Amino acid sequence: MPPYRPAGKKAKETVFIRSQVAELYPALSARAARCFALGAQIESLYGAILITFLGANAKPAAAMYRSLQSLNAQSSVVQAAAEAVLNEQELDLLAAITVLCNRAMKHRHRLAHWVWGSSQSFPDAIVLIDPQHLLEYEMRGSYFSPNEGRGLLAAFDKSTCFVYDEKVLREVVAELAEAESFLAEFRMSVIPHIREKGEGFPGMPPLAERPALKRELQILEARRQKKPLTPAPRPRKGRKA
Repeated sequence: MPPYRPAGKKAKETVFIRSQVAELYPALSARAARCFALGAQIESLYGAILITFLGANAKPAAAMYRSLQSLNAQSSVVQAAAEAVLNEQELDLLAAITVLCNRAMKHRHRLAHWVWGSSQSFPDAIVLIDPQHLLEYEMRGSYFSPNEGRGLLAAFDKSTCFVYDEKVLREVVAELAEAESFLAEFRMSVIPHIREKGEGFPGMPPLAERPALKRELQILEARRQKKPLTPAPRPRKGRKA
């Protein structure tokens, strides 16, 4: 179940900027903290995979990797390094895992970077306020009340917010945990001495057979089939003497 946006009558109720939501709803805050922890593990695992690929030559790349701020940039560096090491099936598997990680990490990024708020229409829920829309709202008028506890007036479009309640956060944690476990298992599978044996992990199906990854691999293959082949460049005619 994805987070939902305020709609209908509920979209007309005032949303309050309120960092105290973290204290008012400790169970929700604990789940949000778990999202942050899993997100940090995912970012760390991409670094570990890069080190695994590069081995003794990892130090310069690791320094560059640490300077990258976004998961997209980090995973792109890892994917580029992977192309020099992995076979096509392994590359597809890494690409599929990355899709799942990026999808799950969107929730982590919202919880970390959007403004936390609350609304009477959504008791026991965190209402996340899009900072971009909040900035546009601020530009349309001068609001001199303190920020903490401030109600966003009718001019603010509440449908731009996302509502994260207990059920949503529980599913978000599960999504992040699954993505993290796939990435951790992939990292183990490409450690040289484990990869050479190619035995996988006892009692566990191959990663490519896990339902979520199998679905992404099928989508990847379907896109590959639809992509037209790039025509060979036409030979250029030389100048006549």
